[in-house]
Amino acid sequence: MNADEISREYKKNVGALIDKYGELALWGSAPAEEVRYVTELSRARYVLLTNPGDVSALRRHAIPARIIAELGFEDDDVEKPVRRAEKYKKIVDWCAENTLVQVTAEQIGEVGEVSYPTALKFIKERPDLFRVVKRGVYEVRDPEADRREDRNG
Repeated sequence: MNADEISREYKKNVGALIDKYGELALWGSAPAEEVRYVTELSRARYVLLTNPGDVSALRRHAIPARIIAELGFEDDDVEKPVRRAEKYKKIVDWCAENTLVQVTAEQIGEVGEVSYPTALKFIKERPDLFRVVKRGVYEVRDPEADRREDRNG
């Protein structure tokens, strides 16, 4: 579909709502769910138009699963976004396997697939996992060994 066809389809759907609920269909006389469906369907089509071949763009633009199915895509076709917590867990798991290794924020960013500023923020927020060796270089700590050392004194 091109932009003109999407626009015509949207106008046709809005016209059907106006026929069914009257002139104020988009401003309260029609059920909000029906209005939302018409607008989201049109928005999804524009997302596909501006991101050709990228079905995952539907998920990034928060298109509802019902609309994705309506457009003929399966939930498996749409890649689910990786949550920040999953990225942070990946970093923590990597640190558990690589204690006492010296790293930079860039390397941590690559491990967790996060940006440089996010990696720096994570390093600063987790002094239990990282110790500053020198500017820009950090040592991965072993939190359990540190606790044992503190207990044994």
